[in-house]
Amino acid sequence: MQTISVFEHQPISLIDDDIPLRDIHLRRLERLNQQAGVDLIRFGYHQLHATSYVGVIQLGDVVLQVLPKVDATGKDDNHSAASVDSAVANLLWMLVYAGELPVHETELASLLKHRGDLFEILVRIFCERLLEQLERGPYRTYRHQVEVLAVLKGRWLLGRQLREQPLLQDKFLVTYDEFVEDNPLNRVFCYTIHYLSHLARDVDNRRRLDLLRMWFDAVTLLPSISHNLTQVTFTRLNAGYRPAYNLACMFLAQESLQLWPGQTQVFTFLFDMNVLFERFILGFLRHHYALPERLQGCEILAQGKGSPRWLARTLRDGGRQKFRLKPDIVLRRTDQSIALIIDTKYKTNREIKEADAYQMHAYATRYDCQDVLLLYPEAQLEPQTLYIEGLPQHTPTQLRAQTINLRHDLRSREGRKALAEELAQTLAGG
Repeated sequence: MQTISVFEHQPISLIDDDIPLRDIHLRRLERLNQQAGVDLIRFGYHQLHATSYVGVIQLGDVVLQVLPKVDATGKDDNHSAASVDSAVANLLWMLVYAGELPVHETELASLLKHRGDLFEILVRIFCERLLEQLERGPYRTYRHQVEVLAVLKGRWLLGRQLREQPLLQDKFLVTYDEFVEDNPLNRVFCYTIHYLSHLARDVDNRRRLDLLRMWFDAVTLLPSISHNLTQVTFTRLNAGYRPAYNLACMFLAQESLQLWPGQTQVFTFLFDMNVLFERFILGFLRHHYALPERLQGCEILAQGKGSPRWLARTLRDGGRQKFRLKPDIVLRRTDQSIALIIDTKYKTNREIKEADAYQMHAYATRYDCQDVLLLYPEAQLEPQTLYIEGLPQHTPTQLRAQTINLRHDLRSREGRKALAEELAQTLAGG
């Protein structure tokens, strides 16, 4: 098994002898693109191009690992082990802040000591989290049973037995509650463990998954799990399993993008950096409260939740509201007025796009906010400010486009502190 690491938007040569991609691998990539409905990997002349989908694509005996340009070394050198390790570490930290990866700082630091691609690291985290909870006691629930038994157990349904089975002799129709492990939550874990057992390549991960399969030996292995996900509920009795469940859902969300012709394992485990960038900025803001002085005390809202606005309303049907506005991040003062609206754009624009300006104008108008910010990762765009003209008596809306450097080393406290300070300065307009 050979792993090819590449950074997003970098080309992969198909005529390089060091790149073991053959026609069969390219056909599998084409089928994965067709299944996804987007270019996970873009095809070019004698080369492939990584896109903004980062993660792992397994093509049988070859693994493509696509990494975001968040390498703290700043080199984006896929031939450098230090660059690859740095990018994997920063990507994992982004997943933590985005709420996708339920681990603590000390745990992640320990996990990163073990080499492996992103998928194998996440499988390891899932196994360790689940085993940790199982050792405290497997989760069981009561299941109501109605059976015909040779011995009396629970409550005898004598009246029902006489009505429905009057000739039944020497047996009892009884009802009782059984304390079992076969419940919706454990079925999700059982299905996920078997699913990952087909995909994991790391020897230690396969050993952990085999151990977990024994823990769930008494749980029903369902042919499909999607319906069972809606049946899972959490209480104080099983709250400790929620982190492992969230990881299971992360793996299962990728399940549709896989091809297994014969015994060949082909699958993807990818994240859209456009979505991840938004969630990372939101999570980092909330965790570090990286706000400048003028925004101190503001509440941080995701996609306008808690402060909904619509673009239009109908004249009929009681003035029904239409086209819900969903800015990525809204900062709301204690008096409920809006101090700042942030929309993240994981693009490499040289200047503000016209469509983005229209979108921010709609946000500014409906939220009555004079400061809106387009936030990009650090690239070719030069920070700039436009002023959107309004009515003569109104102050023009300030539309800012600024960048944030994602190459801080998030493994260190100093790196996270530096990013928090830069983010606060960016929000302040500095």
